[in-house]
Order: sequence, then structure tokens, then C-alpha cells
Amino acid sequence: MGAAPMVAPGIERTMRNARAEPGCKGAPCCPAAADEPPGVWAVERLQSSDEAPSEGIADLDEVAAAAIISADLHIDLQASEQKIDSTSFATAAEHDRTDSLRYTSQRSTGSMGCQPSVHESVTSNQNTTPSESMAHHHTDSLRYDRGPSQRSAGSMGHRSSVRETMTSNQTTPSESMGSLVTMTKTDRFTSQRYSLVDEEIVRGISLRRSLVCLGRVWRYKAATWKPEHRAALYQLSQSVLGFDVFVSHTWRSPGWWKTLSLSFQCGWRNALCLWLAVEVTVFALCLADVLPMPLVYEANVMGFTQDCPMGIWVFSSGWLAILLGLLGTPYLPDCCSPSDVGFIDVASIHQQDYELIERGVYGIAGFLRVSSELRILWSSPYLSRLWCIFELAAYKKVNPCGMITFRPLYVERVLAIMLLSGASFGLCFVLVRSGSGGASMAYVGYALFVIPYTIAAVLLRRNFREKHMLRQELETFDLSNVSCAKEFDRKFILAAIEKWYGSQEAFSEFVQTELRQQLEPLLATSRFPTPYLLLVFAALITASLEFLLALWKGGAPPACLVSFAVGILVGVDIFLVGALIVFFANICDRLAPQRFGRFDHLQTALAMLLLTVVFGIGSSMGTVAYSSSLEHGFLFALACLLLGCFIWWIDGAANSCACCSQPSPEHESDSRSVRTTVMQRQLAAQNVLRRSPAARKQVLEVGKVI
Repeated sequence: MGAAPMVAPGIERTMRNARAEPGCKGAPCCPAAADEPPGVWAVERLQSSDEAPSEGIADLDEVAAAAIISADLHIDLQASEQKIDSTSFATAAEHDRTDSLRYTSQRSTGSMGCQPSVHESVTSNQNTTPSESMAHHHTDSLRYDRGPSQRSAGSMGHRSSVRETMTSNQTTPSESMGSLVTMTKTDRFTSQRYSLVDEEIVRGISLRRSLVCLGRVWRYKAATWKPEHRAALYQLSQSVLGFDVFVSHTWRSPGWWKTLSLSFQCGWRNALCLWLAVEVTVFALCLADVLPMPLVYEANVMGFTQDCPMGIWVFSSGWLAILLGLLGTPYLPDCCSPSDVGFIDVASIHQQDYELIERGVYGIAGFLRVSSELRILWSSPYLSRLWCIFELAAYKKVNPCGMITFRPLYVERVLAIMLLSGASFGLCFVLVRSGSGGASMAYVGYALFVIPYTIAAVLLRRNFREKHMLRQELETFDLSNVSCAKEFDRKFILAAIEKWYGSQEAFSEFVQTELRQQLEPLLATSRFPTPYLLLVFAALITASLEFLLALWKGGAPPACLVSFAVGILVGVDIFLVGALIVFFANICDRLAPQRFGRFDHLQTALAMLLLTVVFGIGSSMGTVAYSSSLEHGFLFALACLLLGCFIWWIDGAANSCACCSQPSPEHESDSRSVRTTVMQRQLAAQNVLRRSPAARKQVLEVGKVI
């Protein structure tokens, strides 16, 4: 490498201290990624800096810490972990330096790199303390350098968008990035460069767009398609520089489950917005006598007894709006939803060309490296698939500051059943109260309420059992028991895990302790997500708005309208139903284990009995309250609010106890302090290097040795 340049004593001392510092491989949020020596990154960043010199030069110990500490530790620790001979290690290190320089050139030209920029964090926080700057950088750890406007948007707390790269990146990756390194599976395996990003095949697709044609991409396995159709799947994706979401799932679970799940995850905003707009419009049209109202509602509210005109426009249009909002999400323009550019294996990896298949499959760790979020569409077979385990293991190492979200597929299935039950029950209730359905329609309505919720109870209990089984699987996880179809894949994955975690046993311990700790809050809760509760509220309010409109059209006094709105729309449809949904999910969770053999269905009957009785009593009390006086309507709504808060608090307290009962990893506090210390060093050193030409020159000379 040539003669080493003269190095200041402070830098030499820092290099010795860096090698001796225990347990540090570089800050997770700094450029010290799994396969890339970061020292060159800090040195190369200086070459593009033209800041004016400062009045003095800071302590060069801190300067050297930023430029050298991660690179020295990376080389020393990686040499011992990989256990390869000096020749092969030197070759791999040289390749990694080349990759690092190429990534650095992309950053200096404004391209989005695969690692966050500490320099940007420092320059945007001139008046903050190092600890405040570190906290800001940790929050924004996955926001890439994409230009001043996007960096400023990222500083406001919004997740960075990849959508711009899909619309502005008209050139091919090779044209925009220069020469690219492509690696076969054997190359990756022998060189142990599992997370090298193959930029030429980084292709993403909007999660919403993947739901076109009722999620055809998800509902059918690509292996069953004709060759020309499999090749066409690749054209659904476009070249991107990174992903907002990496979707991790197993093809052993039915595709329509994932379609339903992603439809609600991506479309709930559109459904609620469209529902609100349609309800207001139809309500106004009915008040203006534009739409006919052929039915009759016999009102009896606070002494007001009149036959009021009634229709089903508000109810039917509201449900149609919710349905169209969900089904129309894939076809809406990008401005109607946040950026959701994701990695979906069947579209992001070519399904016909063998070379592209190999590069894509064995380059998954590189794709994870440039993903802001790992979204797990969990089903019971997930932890039994080795590739799913590999994605989880890789993301924790190559992208430690990324976000992992756990989305069980059963949640949306139960939500769909609840919405279907609400629609059928609401329709029957409207027909009965309008005098069009007869007395028998009331029994039909209650049957349409009980039967779907019974199915929901059975489904909830079954899936909560799977959730409890997941806890046990995490506690007793053994990597040797995970299945894989191909022997080379098993060797490849196990070798990568051994490199990242030290051994297979260490990874199994990680799953049993740290990963289980991270998933425990999600596993402990039985609540539905708040957006889904809003959808349920909207579905129930749709039927009640029909009666409010009838009272308005019939000339009811304002006090009657307010009493009905407070007692039914707020008290029953929001507070009472919200409390009952939390209670229903919680009781199904508690009754999930099978205790009575063939009579186990009695537990489901008990859950339904409790739900039906409480809902029947509550709705009857609400009807009596709003019909008697305005004060009683407000008191009933207040009582429902207190009941909802109490049930919500009880459920939250139980979940907190379940989470607190699990011991936290012993090394968690030490790891956090190490990350904080290294981040503060790098932030302070970057600030010094940016302002001091002499310090930059000194570190540039040291960088030649590194």
C-alpha cells in the first residue's frame, strides 16, 4: 500500500484506543454497514466540502474517531468473525473499499445512498447539543440524501419518499451510476458479501398498484403462470434507489389473505375520505328534496311523534363509498396517498430469466439494506421458512435502524366479517324501523348480527391460539428445525447468519430473547388498530344517519336532533361499540386455548352471549335515554365514554403486565450507550472536519492507509 504518511500522535493514540474498545462495531446509524468499511466514507466526504476554515482546530482525537474508528474495528472484527485466510480476506476488503468509494461518489453527486448522512444532520443542527443532534439523527436514520428539499422535509419528521425516483429516473441504472458490480450466488457465498447492493436490479412497485385486478399478483403463485405472464410481472416494477417497505411473507399462506390485508392497510384513508364526502353530499341532496324518500319512520323523541319521510340513500351510498374506497385504491393517483414503494418478490425479482432470478434471490440482503421498513405479513407458517428467517436476520444487521412492523393477516379478515355483519344488521334495522320489513325482519336482523359475529369469534380464538403458539415458537426457536427446499440455499443462509451473529446458536438466542422482546408488545395487545375502529364506527353511523335525516325532514325540534345525535351516534355507535370491540377481542384472547375438548365451542358461545347481552342492554338504554330528554342523552353518552375508558384501561394494563413480565435483554442498556457514544463522536468530528481544512488534510492522509 506504500509508505504510510506521518500521523499526529493524537491520531495514533485514537487508532490504538479504537482497536482496544470492546463490543463496538460502529454505530448502527452511521455508514458502518455490514459489508462496507466506513472509514473511506468519512474521508471521501471531505473531498467535496468547500467550507471556509474556522479560527482554530479542535482535538484531533475526535477527528480520528470519526474517520478511523469504524473502519479499524470493521476490519479487525470482520477478520476474526469470517475466519478466512489473510489472502482471501485482503481480497474481500479491497472489494469492499471499491464498493464504499462507489457509494461515496453517489452521495457526493446527490444520489440516494444506502446509509444515512451524519454530515447532513450536523449542518442542520448548528445550535443543538451533540446529544440533541444524535437524537434527531436516530429519528431520521433511514432518510437518504436526495437533495435539499427532501432533506428539509425529512427533518420535519416525515419518512423519506422513494416515489420521486420512479418518476424522475428515466435513465437506466448503468447510465446513471457508471459501472456496476454484479455477483453470482457463488461469488456472494465465497466472498461473504451478502448485503452488497446490486443497484441494477433494485426495482420497486407501489403496494397499492400490486392490488390491481383484485390483487392478482398476490392471489396466484408465479410458478403456475405461463412463461410470458411470469416475464410480464417484472415490468410491473420500476428501477428505484430504495424501498419504503420490504414486504416479508410466505407463499404458504393464501394469497387472498394478503390481498385483503393490504387493501385495508393501503385503502383505509381513501375509504374514510370517500365515505365522509359521499355522506355529506347525499345528506344535503335529501334535505334539498332532490332524492326521493319513500319510506316512513314513526318518530317518538322527547314528545315529538310524527311520521317522518325516510329513505335508504344515506345507508346504501355510505356502504358503497367504503367499498369503492377500498377497491379503488390501486387506481387513484399517487398524490392521494403517501409513498409506498415496496419490494414484492414476485414483481421485484424476475420470474423467468435465470440470471436475474439468481441475482435477485441471493441479493435480498442488499434490498433489505435500502429499505426503510420491514413489514411482516405474519401467518402461522412464517417462522418455519428459512428464507423468512433470513430476511429478518439480515434486516436486523444490515439495517439496524430500520423499522420492523408486525402485521398478522387475521386482523383484516376479522375486520371484514365485522363490517359485513354491520352492513347486514344495519339494513335489517332500517327496514324494521321504517315499517317495511315486518316483525319477522327484526329476528332476521338479529340473526344477521349474531351469525357473523359468531364466525368472527371462532376466527379470533383460532388466530389468538396461533399468536400464543408464536410466543412458544420464539421461546424455543431452533434454527436447525427451519426448513428450506434447496441445500445450497440452506448453506448460503446459514453462512450469512453465522457471519452476522457469530454462530447459529447465537442467532437462536437472539430470536429467543431480543426479538421476542421486540415483538412482545405487539403480541400482548388484542386491540384492533385505530384506523380499523374508525371504519367500524363509520359503518354503524351510516345506519344511524338515516334516522337522523328522517327526524330532520319530519320537522323535529333541534333539541330532539341533538339528543338523538348524542345518545345514538356518539353514545352507542362510537363509545359503546368501541368498548365492546375491545372487550370482544380481549375475551376471545382469554378464551383462545382449547379447554373442554369437543365442548370447546361453549367458550365461543360464552363470548357471543356476553357481547349480545351487553350490546342489547346498552342500545336499549340509549334509546330510552335520547327519547326521554336531552339531559338523559348526554348522561348516557358520558356513561358509555366512562365504560369505554375503563375497558380500554383494563386491556392496556393487562397488556403492560404481560410485557413487563418478560425480562429485557441484559446487553440492551450497554448497546444503547455504545451507540450513543459513537454517534456523538461522529457528529462532533464531522462538525470539526467540515470547518477545519487542516483537520481534513490530516484525515485524508490517514485515509490513504485505511
